[in-house]
Amino acid sequence: MVTREVLVLQVFHNAPYAEVVECSESTARSRMDYALGRLRQALREKNA
Repeated sequence: MVTREVLVLQVFHNAPYAEVVECSESTARSRMDYALGRLRQALREKNA
């Protein structure tokens, strides 16, 4: 799952995701936004 990779690399390893998977910065930001949105939704559903 690409979005999970983004989140793990950035948050837990502070790795530059765009460089690791060789994508543009805008693609990396987009994937991070998507991953964070999915995480927020999952947490809302769990706490509901």
